[in-house]
Amino acid sequence: MLQRRYTIDYGSRKAGSRAAALEDEYIPSFFLDLLIIVGRPLRPITQPSSRFFDNITISFKNWRAPYSNKHIHGLSFDLEHRTFRLATAATRESWFIVMHPVANAPEELLSRSERRKRREKSSKCSALQLHHAQFLASYIKEVFLVGELLGEGVEPSWRLDGPHTQKITFNKWTTFQEAFMLGWPEYIRQSTQDTFWTENQPAFHAYDYGANIKIDVADQLRAVPKETRLRPVEEESDSEEEAVETGGSAAYNEPSRGSTLGASPSLQASYDYQDLFVGGLHQLRTELEDKYVLDSIETVSYALAVDLNCLDGHSPDPENKLARCLLANRNLVLREYQGLRDFTFYPLAFHPAYGNFSSSQPPAFLMDNLLAVMQENMSYQHNGAGVLSYGYFQGYSNIKRSIRHGPDDLLATKGVATAALALPNRDGNLSARVAAKQERLLQHLRRQSTPDNPASSRPFVREGQRIERAILEEEYAFRIEQVLSVQVSRLTSDHRSFSTVLRPIFQLMRFFLEEPQSYTHLFRSFRPLVFPGVLASFAALFAQAIDNIYTRFETAGSKGLHVALAEGVSALDRLGSYCFTGFPRSLIGSVLQPLGTIDSIEQGGWPFIDPRMLDLQGAGDLSLAQWPRQENGRPIMMHIASIAYHYGPEVAATRYSEVWFNELGGLGVQGPTSAATFLREVLQELWKPQMIAFVVHQFHRGLNKGSRSHRASDGQGALQLIEDQRERVKLWAQSEHPFSWECVEFVLYSLLSGR
Repeated sequence: MLQRRYTIDYGSRKAGSRAAALEDEYIPSFFLDLLIIVGRPLRPITQPSSRFFDNITISFKNWRAPYSNKHIHGLSFDLEHRTFRLATAATRESWFIVMHPVANAPEELLSRSERRKRREKSSKCSALQLHHAQFLASYIKEVFLVGELLGEGVEPSWRLDGPHTQKITFNKWTTFQEAFMLGWPEYIRQSTQDTFWTENQPAFHAYDYGANIKIDVADQLRAVPKETRLRPVEEESDSEEEAVETGGSAAYNEPSRGSTLGASPSLQASYDYQDLFVGGLHQLRTELEDKYVLDSIETVSYALAVDLNCLDGHSPDPENKLARCLLANRNLVLREYQGLRDFTFYPLAFHPAYGNFSSSQPPAFLMDNLLAVMQENMSYQHNGAGVLSYGYFQGYSNIKRSIRHGPDDLLATKGVATAALALPNRDGNLSARVAAKQERLLQHLRRQSTPDNPASSRPFVREGQRIERAILEEEYAFRIEQVLSVQVSRLTSDHRSFSTVLRPIFQLMRFFLEEPQSYTHLFRSFRPLVFPGVLASFAALFAQAIDNIYTRFETAGSKGLHVALAEGVSALDRLGSYCFTGFPRSLIGSVLQPLGTIDSIEQGGWPFIDPRMLDLQGAGDLSLAQWPRQENGRPIMMHIASIAYHYGPEVAATRYSEVWFNELGGLGVQGPTSAATFLREVLQELWKPQMIAFVVHQFHRGLNKGSRSHRASDGQGALQLIEDQRERVKLWAQSEHPFSWECVEFVLYSLLSGR
């Protein structure tokens, strides 16, 4: 089926799909799904709490964890090499120490897409550089050796990436913050001349994403008046500039369709929101008030998540309406933004027009009808300061949440089949580590990872099961999430409270309850057996195709798959991942475009693979003459990236060299010139990565022996030296010319001399 051209349109009227209609019934439910507390530099942000069971687990093993700043709006600096993850709370928060610059550099004039790319890059490499992390870790350990923190279990022997963890009470965590900030300036003055520590100051950040706290709808909420402009019309607004600085735009602060910016003050100016804090929202406010010192907080960011359930207004039985599933219509989402670059669309089940979307800014239906007014009013109430800003927005089918608990939980995106099947283990040529990992991956395909429920650990079979369960339980609401940030430090003192911080939630809830006509135009409505049913069908298709290739893998024994089938299973993994996520990076355009796959998806909604270039039937065949190539003339191999992800770059380089020289014929030697080229490529592509892997392995064996010999003695300095040596070995392995005399002499001298 995959090697034939088809056209499938599950969004057609014939399939029972249609635009969402106001005659349908929309039932929103509300959740708080994100909370980020950004502390002010040099201040502890928690206070002693009476909550007896609250505790914090401290560890250095996750210090490198990236800090995702796509949800934080208002940070005036990039996070690249500024974060150190230190702890996790029993109440879910991840605690980071973040180095804030004392003086912000002038902001470059970048487009919105360029700013987004820079933000994504800085998040991925947010961890402090190693030598800075080591300095910070040393100070943290010193803080735990003084006063009432002594004996809490954080010992001088702790090292970065080490396995040690220690649980302390929340009140001890507050004591640690106080001692950390109190002693920091003097410690820096006495201990280092590195200007990084004088140009930046530490702040504590608490980050919690995915809590999904249910927010009960109070009866009084429907009586809340719609937000209208508080500033008298005759007063000239000077908040526009502030809004631009804090996340709005000039256009958003002008009267626009449905915004009622020009309306006179209403009853909502004096409305008392206190009675609306009930259930989960009341508990959240109480916990925040008990735990945090608001005057020490710079910003609070949070996301209101709205689950929209849709019931068919034309159901045969009005008393028992049929549920329908919603997806965003890409062409209608485009109208909410100035251009395609302002949002990212994620098509589902290969349909180019229907799926999920996200953006670094709110869509127009929210900004025009509510958010611009709220932003203006909070500025007016707080002496013209830019208090409220808006950041990341996303809208997605909850099928996404049904098939994975978190970003790393979706089995279909991990390339399991490729990593398991595309690496032959000929005559035991794989190291014990690599062979063991391959065996673990193969267990997924053999139904051995979860013996009690074999299908639950098989790629695509697992996803198919979860989708069928979601259909049965009618759990396929469309979720809308908008991140709001409140600049606490800009609130006037008489209104500086967590009630003020959380108050915007109520107007958002009122909007989704009372104004469905403002947002339902974005959606396409489906019968559940069509969508998400089509996803389950594609899951079965990919599962069966991979099973077929696995059978041939087993038949081949230790020889493994021919390169054509290795590329084929990689194509299946990537297409399956794209089917469920719509994430464009799942597809390698340089290969799948020549294969005809991308055109087929865009024009026919079908993942076609041209058999004239890649024939997956029978023994499998790859047309080397037509295959896309790199600039150096080498063929582009999709399965190599999956091998690198699972086993490391050295294993991937060796596999590529083996494919090129052994399976694809490499380079024909027909004279001195081609012989010299052949020899150079053998040394560069085959010998070099294997030798690097061998040398690194031997270095680590020696360093591990040294590390063990120092653990029983007072060898903290020696242990630190070993960590430095590990980093030098890593840098050497990544250098462009690792076997040049200069590079070899430097690393050997550094390791042997201990410098």
